[in-house]
Amino acid sequence: MVIIQEQLCKQVVKPRIGCQACFILTWHFSCRVQRHDLFSHRNRWKPVQVPSVYRTKRRMECRSIENLKESSASNSLPTQNGTVRTVAETISDFLKHFRHPIPSIYRTIVQELLVTTHLARVAVGFQYDPVFALGYQMVTQVFFKSYPKVEEKEKLFDSMCKALLLDYERMKKDASVLEEWTRSRTEREILLAIEEGGDDPLANLLHSIAQNDGFVYSRLFGLGLVRMMELCGEEANSERCQKWASALHISSLKLEQDLDTYQQSLERLKQAEQLFAELEARQKKKLAEKLAEKAKRAQEEAMKAEQQMTEPNSSV
Repeated sequence: MVIIQEQLCKQVVKPRIGCQACFILTWHFSCRVQRHDLFSHRNRWKPVQVPSVYRTKRRMECRSIENLKESSASNSLPTQNGTVRTVAETISDFLKHFRHPIPSIYRTIVQELLVTTHLARVAVGFQYDPVFALGYQMVTQVFFKSYPKVEEKEKLFDSMCKALLLDYERMKKDASVLEEWTRSRTEREILLAIEEGGDDPLANLLHSIAQNDGFVYSRLFGLGLVRMMELCGEEANSERCQKWASALHISSLKLEQDLDTYQQSLERLKQAEQLFAELEARQKKKLAEKLAEKAKRAQEEAMKAEQQMTEPNSSV
């Protein structure tokens, strides 16, 4: 896997940048970022030696390599000179649209979302659909629920879409329509719609995806399916992922992996937010104690000054 990956890196990635496919999950693959600032334009990527246990155990999870194999100069996101649009260009565009600082615990989420979505977008045969939009809406609503700068959230989501050459307003509308459609149906009805289609446009859409042998699966599409499971009143788990994947003729392994990654990432985010909340509470407590101590000293100094003023009068 490492040999294949190095060959792909040489073919696809610009010199001195390194592997643009796998720098998010540094312990899965053989490249990682060497940086001081996650969003610095001076980022440099270098290959590192990954323990053989991970290269063997996680071999099937290298979705980045699969996407790179499917990429070519004729795919859906070319640049002006006709070459494949790179991850670096997508992140650069995002920084142009969104110039506000991002809290540290959300930076990795933003960058991982940009990278994984970019890799899906540049794959040959990728097609946008409402399930993909619902997955994006799910990620932004769940992972950024406690984002401290509420007034900047919509701008952040829109900037990510612009960097990925997606229409944020259309995605919100499509996700909302699919959400309402799913809420009004049971899991059995949805699976039947996937298998048979019908007069319903969304049912026909899901049926066409199931019949499309060249359909390109993406993580946001998988999370859109997870959200649909929840909306129709069912728990998203391994067994249900296999059932939906079988109906859609997609890889159940990928869907289960994305569900597992989503759940683990959400748990880590909750722990990080709790830690930051505790640290903030401690800082506020220390600040309050300092202010109280300062007020106490000021009061004592004022009392001393008052005593000094009254002592000469009493002696007279």
